[in-house]
Amino acid sequence: MTETRGTQGRESQSRWQGIESEHRALERVVERVEALLGRLAKGRAQPGEEVKAGGLVEELRGRLFEHLEAEETNRILEQAATVAPRFAEWVDRLLGEHDDLRAHTRALVAGTGSGDWTALHARFVEFRRVLRAHERAENEVVQRAYLEDIGGPG
Repeated sequence: MTETRGTQGRESQSRWQGIESEHRALERVVERVEALLGRLAKGRAQPGEEVKAGGLVEELRGRLFEHLEAEETNRILEQAATVAPRFAEWVDRLLGEHDDLRAHTRALVAGTGSGDWTALHARFVEFRRVLRAHERAENEVVQRAYLEDIGGPG
């Protein structure tokens, strides 16, 4: 049983490292969007950046949707709850947040057509805060489940 749990932990750790890599790539896009929307909101954008904003926010939407789908498909969060059942409610809440994140990005994409860059930037800053909190919580639940409950290093 210990060997099975150890193997499960190593496989999950490998999958989670892929998810963390996606988190970092997603964060780079988030930073680019925030910088561009900030320039637009302050009236400091370069010519053509208004058009670029729609494409960049759409890129973020696509990447986020792919990322959430990968998390849901590989079931790493559900596996963490299986390993550490005390985290089941936390995992359910995190998975429920995926639909909220999708809805938020759809609204951001729609907002690029409004031309109200100040309002869009403010909504984006709130989205970024929610996304980062969500990702921190995912990291925490997976690390605690596998490192504490399986007894891995850490």
